[in-house]
Amino acid sequence: MRRTPGRLAAAAIAAAILSACAGGNPPAPGSADATPQHSAPGAPPAAAYDPPTAFDLTKGVALPVEATRGKVTMAGSIAKPLPLTLDGPTAYIAATDSLQAVDLATGRVKTMITALHQALRPSNQLMDGNPAEAPVIAEVAGKRQAMAAFLTKAAGQGTTADRLVVELATVDTATGTGNTLQNLTIDLPAETLTAYPTSPSATLLAVQGTTAVIAIDETQGGAVLAIDIAAKTVLWKQTRFIARAVTGRQVTGIALKNGAAQRVAGLSLADGGIAWSAEADSYGTEVRPAGPATLVASGRDYGNGKQFTRLLDGATGHEVLALGGAGADCRHDGRSVTVCTDDGSVFAVDDNAQVLWKLPDEANHRIAPTVTAVWHGLVYGSAGHGPVILDTRTGADRPATPGIAPAAVDAYACLALKNDANILVAYPAAG
Repeated sequence: MRRTPGRLAAAAIAAAILSACAGGNPPAPGSADATPQHSAPGAPPAAAYDPPTAFDLTKGVALPVEATRGKVTMAGSIAKPLPLTLDGPTAYIAATDSLQAVDLATGRVKTMITALHQALRPSNQLMDGNPAEAPVIAEVAGKRQAMAAFLTKAAGQGTTADRLVVELATVDTATGTGNTLQNLTIDLPAETLTAYPTSPSATLLAVQGTTAVIAIDETQGGAVLAIDIAAKTVLWKQTRFIARAVTGRQVTGIALKNGAAQRVAGLSLADGGIAWSAEADSYGTEVRPAGPATLVASGRDYGNGKQFTRLLDGATGHEVLALGGAGADCRHDGRSVTVCTDDGSVFAVDDNAQVLWKLPDEANHRIAPTVTAVWHGLVYGSAGHGPVILDTRTGADRPATPGIAPAAVDAYACLALKNDANILVAYPAAG
């Protein structure tokens, strides 16, 4: 099982929800080819709209292949959360062995940081999906940084054996300079992985102060580490725990018990101890971040096999809202509203857990859209007549005609797949 974006970063998102081509993507302009574009010296800064309701579909530029590698189906839809974070006019793109800062206006790679050691799963050799997740934006030592983790193998010498290490790569968001924090390669504790790990990977979940939380996933289990960046030491570790997010001061995820039994749980960020745990064991369990303080947990009760899907308070594990299907997905707009899709419906919940609106609404002849992105008060997606934008607080249609149903949005651009290729294109915001 893999963590789902988030980034605080992002949630696990079903292909039907995330399809960037939903609702009539236009033919990609000629500039959106597989080669990143370069800006002319002295080019003016891009215009910003917070939030944008229109995009210039004649000026798309392609992002590097790492933006979609292993995340897009053969049919050309996004099946897994993209390994990128939008931050102002820049996209930060993570791979298993690199971190790139890419100019959204030009497609130019401004900074590229590569792993110091051989990646355990080199990005150009991935055959079974791409475990890379979206980079984390955090303040470290007074500097705002984009950060990602690599799981690598440091070669031994003499009688010293090879060893697995976690590397942290970072790019200064203000200056664009970056490094791999060469003095911050953390040896993994011997018991972190099983004796015969298969396809292990590392994901940076969050950074709070000088503490970085890193999930180690592999097919037989998982572990989570808290690392003190300043002291370059492992503060604590928990094995047999599949970490998915950090919500407040809790590391939330799935505790693995005997046999197939699992339990949704939260660990204390301070010491890794159990802060809360679900009342009952489950199986087929999944946990996905839904916002800065909430998560979606789904699975089946271990005793009776009954399906459950719940929106939970990440600090306590208490149920905020009962959801329907296992494919329910929720994402926060970055302000005060969480938008969920659940069993063919779309609804919004405020930070006080009050349902604000729900679609479909048969009384008013309104259908539920396919949601592709949520950002700063707007829901982006598509409906029967093409791309649409809704207000997150009211659910009302905005009169804007965006022309595209984007997979990701910020004040400077939106991202969507090129129709006839697995290439992610950035279109500048135009209103």
